[in-house]
Amino acid sequence: MKKIFNRANESLKNSGYDFMFAGTLSNGVKAAFCFGKFKGAVLNIVVLIDGYLDPLGSCFEEVCLKALERRGKGIKVSCLGILIGGREEIFLTQNDFDPMADSVKIRWAYNEEDKTLRCGKGSPDKFDGVESIFGKEEKAVVPKKSLLRVNKPLITYILILANLLMFAVLTLDGGSENTDTLLKYGAIYAPYIKNGEFYRLFTYMFLHIGVIHLFANMFGLYIFGTRCEKYFGYLGFAVIYFLSGLGCSVLSFLLSEGSVSAGASGAIFGIMAAALTYSGINKIKMDGLDAYVFVLIAIINIGFGFVYSGIDNAGHIGGFLTGLVLGSALGFWDKKRALKNEKAL
Repeated sequence: MKKIFNRANESLKNSGYDFMFAGTLSNGVKAAFCFGKFKGAVLNIVVLIDGYLDPLGSCFEEVCLKALERRGKGIKVSCLGILIGGREEIFLTQNDFDPMADSVKIRWAYNEEDKTLRCGKGSPDKFDGVESIFGKEEKAVVPKKSLLRVNKPLITYILILANLLMFAVLTLDGGSENTDTLLKYGAIYAPYIKNGEFYRLFTYMFLHIGVIHLFANMFGLYIFGTRCEKYFGYLGFAVIYFLSGLGCSVLSFLLSEGSVSAGASGAIFGIMAAALTYSGINKIKMDGLDAYVFVLIAIINIGFGFVYSGIDNAGHIGGFLTGLVLGSALGFWDKKRALKNEKAL
């Protein structure tokens, strides 16, 4: 945020714009910075809005009103608001652009994650060369609805807490590396599942064998979960997680006849695979990670399973394949939804 603000600030000044005033929220916090430049009988105004302080860009209206008060007689005002971060889909859909008015409002939004500059409904995609400030690869485009479903992860943290609590239970009741204890609390064991204990296909996801196993899986769940949940949504993330875990347990049950298996790694592999296909289909980065990174991580982790003994690689592959299918389905669904929304604009 600070980097793009500083770059825009410097570029505007180099283009002849002068800082005029700051727009404030009701609590007095400065959330917008107004720059102006006269071009004949027109006062061009550029307002940089901090979307993290003002997610809806509400102070844009206040800044436009102040600019109108400061214009000279017979001067027309063109006011460009650029929301950096925040709820761009709400800010951009406010269609108040009227080229015939004395005060013209233009709305753009800069997405730091995919580095694109989107223009609001009816708004032009060029304004006195300001669009070039954001670079050639960041050309202003017609907005599509944000792929983000939620702003903050929730299910990820609930899952981490549940796994930590179950590890404490195992530790207090015989130890997390004790086979009898693991079986008691629902680890995968083919003979028991054949006898009708199908609940083990789900309960094993909350059991871990030793501290290192727990730490490695919870770290992976945090890294991938906090990124993916924002795009998949609470329900979508939970569905992908548990179905991937089921895909893991089913393949482990079929191919690992006599071993005891436990851990959330199959479900995490599914989330990672879903992120791979989802980010690839929609050509996005999930908080800095794109499809190429996910492919590399997947290859390394599955490779470890073939090199080192004691790793249930069949389960990992089962979870990964399930995640690929589910991530692809959600990815194509969201891509179609975004294109439909883009056409509507």
